[in-house]
Amino acid sequence: MKNSIHAYAGIDFDTRSLRAVKLTPHKNSDGHLWQMEQCELHGDYTKEPELSKALNEMVHTLGIKRLPTGTTIWGKQAFVTEMSVKRGAEQEVRTAVQFELRKSVPFDLTTAVLEFHEIGQADSNSEMIDIAVGALAQQLFKQHIHTLETADIKPELIDLLPFSICTAAQEQCLETEERGASVILHVGSEVSTLILSDMEVPGSLYHRSIYFSADDIFGKTELGEEEVSRRLMSLVEEISRTLQFYRKNYTSPIIGTLHLCGVYTDQELLASTLAHTELMVQHVLLPSVIQTNLSDMQQGTFAIPCTLALRTAEGGIHG
Repeated sequence: MKNSIHAYAGIDFDTRSLRAVKLTPHKNSDGHLWQMEQCELHGDYTKEPELSKALNEMVHTLGIKRLPTGTTIWGKQAFVTEMSVKRGAEQEVRTAVQFELRKSVPFDLTTAVLEFHEIGQADSNSEMIDIAVGALAQQLFKQHIHTLETADIKPELIDLLPFSICTAAQEQCLETEERGASVILHVGSEVSTLILSDMEVPGSLYHRSIYFSADDIFGKTELGEEEVSRRLMSLVEEISRTLQFYRKNYTSPIIGTLHLCGVYTDQELLASTLAHTELMVQHVLLPSVIQTNLSDMQQGTFAIPCTLALRTAEGGIHG
């Protein structure tokens, strides 16, 4: 922890919502190390002026101007995966990664931001290493930085959304006695992200985007009950199809729990409908070091910005 800094922030946003937290050191008799303040906004943030205005409002509300901040980013010009490459110097590994990614990445890698780190148990006798890789188009990266800086936000850590989701749910996923691939659903305002990963088995990560507009259902909506039910069951069907795909193509068995985070996690209808996946729905909770009055269902909404703020405080890895 960087003792000279009195607070840290984490921000998670998309085209229709923003979620942010401010963490301040606050050790008490219950073992909590951080006191958390949070803020959530909803609106149309597809254009930068509206997004910048909302970010400025959030900065003012939480008092996070120029605080070290962790953020997450995602889009069609971002890519994450896990792979095995030959052990070597950093530049040799980077060259090997770029060569492998050219087969599947739909943007120019020569100028992209590319980060990787070793995962799993390192075997010094093996010629191969397992790594997690994140790639981000330079233009998307610069746009993200510019948007944050216009709101006096100091981005000290920028993470790709699938990695942020895994990190936020990791502690809970590893607590279970059942071994296998965890299922994590991050609900976005317009697009949700589904993750399957056996966190003890390198190469088991699978993620996909599901075009499910939670904002249309749980926000200011004029949808009828029948249409709401149809859209929710469509989400269930997409998840079920993904589970079938994973079982056919990966060796790790699927653990029978769906970990839920993102927007509208406090909606009973969302959790009850997701139970039709035949998985037990469990909300992603905040780490035990956080002091909060949020209910278990509400904690999932701020799990990612909270994790980003904690990683920033701990000097988390950019990537």
